[in-house]
Amino acid sequence: MLVALRRTIEESCDVVGQVMTGGAVIDAVMRLRPEIIILDMSLPEVNGLDLCRQIKDSSPQTIVVFVTAIDDAEIKAEALRLGAAALVQKSAIATDLVHAIEMALDQSRTAEQPNDRATEQHRGPAAAIRGRP
Repeated sequence: MLVALRRTIEESCDVVGQVMTGGAVIDAVMRLRPEIIILDMSLPEVNGLDLCRQIKDSSPQTIVVFVTAIDDAEIKAEALRLGAAALVQKSAIATDLVHAIEMALDQSRTAEQPNDRATEQHRGPAAAIRGRP
């Protein structure tokens, strides 16, 4: 699954980091300062919602996009309330993930840069996933 996910993302983004456990996510976020992170909602050692909260607390500018097999409206609403930009069903990764990433990046850039510079490359440190303009 990770290989397919990475291949899908690399079609439109530069991937500069990948971790395999929930415990390594916060360390990677602090080290890489990503513009966007693709996060599995169901991780073995940590709840995805709790991890989203920690990411947003430690790096509020980082965009969180969840991939999930969970189809629960309450959980999805909670993820959005915690600051997730999008949720993509695992069964729709091939068709929806790149679009969700692009929409989240566009929304973030528009909010940060209200002028006509919304399409410029983000001027931050290295990102776990950085959208290509």
